[in-house]
Amino acid sequence: MKTKFKYLSLFSLLVVLSFGIGAVSSANYDIDDTTYSNDFDNNGDILSNSSINNGDTLNIGNLTNKNMNINKSLNIVGLSDSTVNNGTIIISANNSTIINLTIINYAQDSIRVYGASYIDIINNSIQIEGVADPNDPYSTVTGIYLEGNTDYVNIINNNININGSDAYSYGISNNIWIYSYVDPNNEFNIDHTLTNFNISDNTININTTGVYAGGIYSSTISNYIIADNDVFISSNQFMYGIVVNDESTLTSSDLDAVTNVSIVNNNVTGIGKNDGTMVYLIELFLLGNTLISGNNLNGTGNGVYGVAVAGADNVNITDNNLAINASGNLDSIGSNADWIPSGIAGVILYQGIQDDSTNVRIADNNFFIDNYSWEMGINDTGYTGVPSDDFVDNNLNGLPVEDGIF
Repeated sequence: MKTKFKYLSLFSLLVVLSFGIGAVSSANYDIDDTTYSNDFDNNGDILSNSSINNGDTLNIGNLTNKNMNINKSLNIVGLSDSTVNNGTIIISANNSTIINLTIINYAQDSIRVYGASYIDIINNSIQIEGVADPNDPYSTVTGIYLEGNTDYVNIINNNININGSDAYSYGISNNIWIYSYVDPNNEFNIDHTLTNFNISDNTININTTGVYAGGIYSSTISNYIIADNDVFISSNQFMYGIVVNDESTLTSSDLDAVTNVSIVNNNVTGIGKNDGTMVYLIELFLLGNTLISGNNLNGTGNGVYGVAVAGADNVNITDNNLAINASGNLDSIGSNADWIPSGIAGVILYQGIQDDSTNVRIADNNFFIDNYSWEMGINDTGYTGVPSDDFVDNNLNGLPVEDGIF
C-alpha cells in the first residue's frame, strides 16, 4: 500500500509537470472563496477577461456553494486541508486533470466530464449525501459522471462515499445517451465507440435507502481496464457492483462492437437492506474478448448473481471467489427491467432477447453458495458451447465439482 501511494504521487506530479513542457508561460492561480470572483462568474463559467489559459494550474482552496465549468485544458489541484463544499467540477476540455480534491456535496454530483478526452481524475475524496426528490422517481446522484465522446480516461485512487435516499446512486458512471424520462425518444450522444479507459485502485461505498445503487457503470467502451477497486453497494432493491455493456447495436449509428475489457482483482460486495432485493455483482452485456479474473465477489439478497452475462463472445471467467447468500423468494423483488431477470447463480449465461453467449470459459473459480441447489453454481441457459469442455476445475463450498454446470 505504501508503494502504491508513492507511485501515484509521482505519477500525479508527472502529469502536472507534463502540461508545462513546451508551455513556458503556464501559470498558477489560487482559487478559494475570496478569489473565486476574480476568474469565475456566479454560474461557475470562466470570465471572458480572465487570464487563465490552457496549461495553467488552479490550486483549489476552500470553496462553498460554487461550481466550476472548466472549458480550458487545466490542472485542477486541491490544496492540503481544503474542501469544496456543495460544488460540482465540470470538465469540457481535453487534456484536463483533477487531483487531490476533497468534495463534500449535498444532493449534487461532484465531478462531471462532458465530451472531453485525455482526462485524469486521481486521488480525490468525494462524499455525497443524496436526497430523494418526491416529485422525481428517477432522482440521481453520481460521484464521477462522464457523458458523450470521452476517450483516454484514467480514474485512479479516488475515494467515493454516497449515502442518503436518492432513487439512483452511482459511484462512477458514463452515459452514451442524453436521457429524458418524460420523453422516451432518448438522444444517442456519441459518434464512435469509446476507448481506453482505466478505472483502478478506487474505493467506492454506496449505502442508500434508494431503489438502486451502482458502483461502476460503463457503456460502449473498448480497451477498458477495471482493476483493484474496492466496491461496496447497498440499497433497498437493486444493486450493481460493476456493469459493462455495449449499446452500439441499439442505435442506427455505425459503431464498432465493444472488445478488450479486463475486470481483474476487484473486491465487490453487495448487501440488500431488506426483503425484496436483487444483487448483480458483475454484469456484462454484448461484449467481446473479456477477462474476469481474480475478483472477490460477495452478495447477499433475495436474488444474487456473481457474474451475469448476456450475448457475449470470448469471455474468460477464471480464478474468482464468488460467495452467494440468497434467501430466495424472488417474487418479493418485484418488477425488474434488467435484461437478465432476477435469479440466483454464481455465474449465469442468459439468452433473453439477444444472442447466446459463445466461447465462454469458466475455470478455476471458488464458489461458496449457501443453501445450494442445482444450477446455482453455473446456469448456462444462454450458451452454445459444451459445458463439460468449457466449465472446468471449479470448486463448490470447498470441494471439487464435476466439469460442466452444477
